[in-house]
Amino acid sequence: MVVESLRGALASARRHDERPGAVDVFRIPLARVAGRHVALLDARERARAERRERAAGGGAAFASRAALRLVVAHWLGAGADAASLALEEDGYGRPCLAGRAACDVDFNLSHSRGLALVAVARGVRIGVDLERVDPRRDVARLAARVLAADEQRALAEQCGAAATRAFHLAWSAKEAFAKASGAGLRVPPRRHAVQWAPDGAGRIALAPASADGVPSVGGGATHTDGTASAASGPNAESGVDVEGAAVRAARDASRAVLRELELPDGFVGAICALGAVERVRAFDAEALVA
Repeated sequence: MVVESLRGALASARRHDERPGAVDVFRIPLARVAGRHVALLDARERARAERRERAAGGGAAFASRAALRLVVAHWLGAGADAASLALEEDGYGRPCLAGRAACDVDFNLSHSRGLALVAVARGVRIGVDLERVDPRRDVARLAARVLAADEQRALAEQCGAAATRAFHLAWSAKEAFAKASGAGLRVPPRRHAVQWAPDGAGRIALAPASADGVPSVGGGATHTDGTASAASGPNAESGVDVEGAAVRAARDASRAVLRELELPDGFVGAICALGAVERVRAFDAEALVA
C-alpha cells in the first residue's frame, strides 16, 4: 500500500475514477472553515457538535464536521451537494451515507489542534486518526496504560523526542484501527499491538486478555492525556453485544493494514484499511474551503 502525496490535484479525487480498494486522505486547516460552511450541517449534526463543544470548546466540532461534508461531496462528484448529503451513523457510531446505494463508500474523520483529516474510500472500510505531538506528556506513564507489552519494550529503547513521537504514532495507529473496525472501540488499547514492517506498512495483532488484568471488552477510551472517557463505541445502550464486538475486532485485526501519513511538523497520523488496498493518496484540500 503506497501513500502518494499530491498537491493541487483535487480534481483527480473523484469516486467515478476509483477502483475498489482506493483510499484518498484530505488535509484541511480548520481555521479556513467559515460560517457558511458550518451552515451546511443538519440539525442532528449541530446537536452532536454542540455536545462536543461543551466538553472541548474551540469550534472544532462544527468546523470538522463541515469539512467532512465538503470532502465527501467533492469526492462523490457530479450531482453531490455538501448541504444535501444524507449522513447517518452505523451501529458503531461511525459516519456513513444513508441508503443501501452508498454501501461501497466509506469515510472517516479526525481532527486535532486546528487540522482535520478526512479519509474516503470505495470498497474498503477505513479509519483515520490525527494526533498533535505533545512533548509535555509523560509517555512512559501513558504507555503503561495503553500500549501492549511488546510496544512498551520497544518504546523503552528510545528516548526524548523520538520516544514521544513514537508513542503518539502508536496511539494514532490504534485509534485508526478502532475507528475502522468500530468494534475496536470496545477493546482496551493494550490489546491492540501495532507491528511495523521495514517497508513502513503496519498491522494489528490483537492479543487475548492476559493475566495482567487487561479486560477483554468494555471500559471506554483512555486519551493520550491520561484521562478516561465513556466509551464512544458500541455499548449496552446502543443494543450492541460487547462480547460480539470483541469477536469482530479480532476478525478485523487479522485483515487490517496501517500506514503512517505525511503531516506537518508536530503532528502524526495513521490510516487503517480493513481489506485489500491498492493505493492511498494524500491531498492538501485547503481549496475546498477557500
